[in-house]
Amino acid sequence: MKRTFCTYDAPGFTGGPNSWLRRILPDLQAAGIECQILFFIDSQYPDNCPCWTDLQNKGFSCSAMFSRKTMFEQVRWLLSEVAKEPPDVFVTNLSVVGLYSGRWIKEGGIPTVGILHSDDNYYRCVLKKFVFGNASEQLSTLVCVSDFLAQYACSFGERQTAIKCIPYGVPIPVKSALPPQETMQLIWVRFFW
Repeated sequence: MKRTFCTYDAPGFTGGPNSWLRRILPDLQAAGIECQILFFIDSQYPDNCPCWTDLQNKGFSCSAMFSRKTMFEQVRWLLSEVAKEPPDVFVTNLSVVGLYSGRWIKEGGIPTVGILHSDDNYYRCVLKKFVFGNASEQLSTLVCVSDFLAQYACSFGERQTAIKCIPYGVPIPVKSALPPQETMQLIWVRFFW
């Protein structure tokens, strides 16, 4: 199983979305899920960015593009990176470029997953455009990090996008009666499809 995550990073940037990635990706890796991370970085020096540096040091496959390029250049780069090694699922975390690229990734047969980390204006716009907007741009699944956010997202009305809740701080259960690989496959099937 292979997952590609897309996120934003910058020097000194810390916050819930990237802290979540730094916690969950090693758990997924330990369960046998290969994870690649595509970064849009607000610096020409990725090594000054905390999430990039941490995940690189942990041995993850990371690629980066300078986020001050045009949206067209960023989308084109992201799609070319995804095409090199197509994942089973594409997860966009805190990346407008990842959200806009989702329509073409979905057309390529890859399910797209977005993460709702908050109910602020940015995420309200994400809901309106990528969950309740034009069908071709809708995510396959939206993961909300709390019950409140899942209820909030569902209150917007009918949609094609599945809405699931995986709270922050909930460890990935890699120890069970099933081998870790099979446990993670069940989790991904349950929450992301």
